[in-house]
Amino acid sequence: MNGRAFSLLELLMVICIISVLSGIAIPAFIAQLNRATVEESGRWLQEAVKAAQIEAQKRTFVAISSAAPTVFAKQAVYLSLHPDSGSIRITAWQDSNHDARITDNELTLLQEVSLKAGTTFTLPAEINKVACGNTGNRPGGSIVNFSTSGGPIGTTLVPLGTSYVAFDGGGAIDGLRYNAVYISGRGGDTCAVTINPLGLTALCRWNNGKWLKIR
Repeated sequence: MNGRAFSLLELLMVICIISVLSGIAIPAFIAQLNRATVEESGRWLQEAVKAAQIEAQKRTFVAISSAAPTVFAKQAVYLSLHPDSGSIRITAWQDSNHDARITDNELTLLQEVSLKAGTTFTLPAEINKVACGNTGNRPGGSIVNFSTSGGPIGTTLVPLGTSYVAFDGGGAIDGLRYNAVYISGRGGDTCAVTINPLGLTALCRWNNGKWLKIR
């Protein structure tokens, strides 16, 4: 048998080559994994917006006959963001006693999802343009134009420290505002989900100083 063993030098060369290749491949793999994780959280938020719209379209203002002047029973659907826990909740309100005030017993949790581990509702300092646009100045907060008072704020399902949008009976944003949410993860990867007054969404990724629409 005419075989020969590898010399110590040859083995060391192979080990060095493997180390160099690993040093290149592993960081690239981790970066891709971080990017995919952030984008998946963004997709979950998009799906939550669609689910909230569908629920809102099931609900309308209902006229109630009574001895007093006609009373309107209010129904609404809220999409709330919870920065501390990273959760996204869809909550329905039925004003059962017609007092136009939201209480715990009038709210129903319809759906709750959480951001992927390692992602948060944040706006990194290096981002200097508004969500999904390559003009305009950096916004002032991590969640833009979401309400932080009134509505369901202060209830058990939507406590202080959360932000929310309300959907009307047609599935559009109640109040006709442009809304944006920034989600960031490990390694500085950031995506943004925008919601226009009609309730339509876009998902963009921050890349090399500009936004790229990916969905």
